[in-house]
Amino acid sequence: MTPQDIVQDTLRAVIDSVFADPVYDWVERPAVLGWLADGWRWLTTALQRFQDANPGLFSWFQVVLVGVLALIVLHGVWVMVRATRAASDRERAVGPSPSEAPRTTVWYQDHADALANQGRFAEALLAAFQALILDFDRRGMVHYHPSKTPREYTGEATLTSADRERFGALVGMLYGYVFGHQPCGDPEYRHWLATASERWHATPA
Repeated sequence: MTPQDIVQDTLRAVIDSVFADPVYDWVERPAVLGWLADGWRWLTTALQRFQDANPGLFSWFQVVLVGVLALIVLHGVWVMVRATRAASDRERAVGPSPSEAPRTTVWYQDHADALANQGRFAEALLAAFQALILDFDRRGMVHYHPSKTPREYTGEATLTSADRERFGALVGMLYGYVFGHQPCGDPEYRHWLATASERWHATPA
């Protein structure tokens, strides 16, 4: 190997070592991924400096962090349990399971009043709607089935044009109060009942 070859190899090694530095990494990265990577490096560096400067304080910081994470997990579990219970209550208000004895229109009307007296107006509306549908079924204006949604009944109800529009408005209010979480108190409940209690007219056979 000649001295010239040695110089060239040495120069190439120096150049390669320089351009191996991350500063010269010219591969384009997505902006979001680059921002996340930079943020993660900054965070780990800051935590390492914090640990090196204050080991005791860093230990307390870890304890507090674990406590906060535990509280977040517990809060998530609590919210999930509440949501599950609320869904279960709504299902009970809609009607019995197929294994239970069938309940009548009068039973649902009484159940709706009992729920309203407890201040559970959204659930009371569900029970009142169930009573209305059972009455429609008795009169041959719909075919009741536990799996049907309130919206499905609006399409099949054999009502006059005006009554079909009124029934659709009642279903819309029901969805807003029960599933849309719109405020529902005694005035809204009484207004819904009054509208549902007006005479219904079936289309001629």
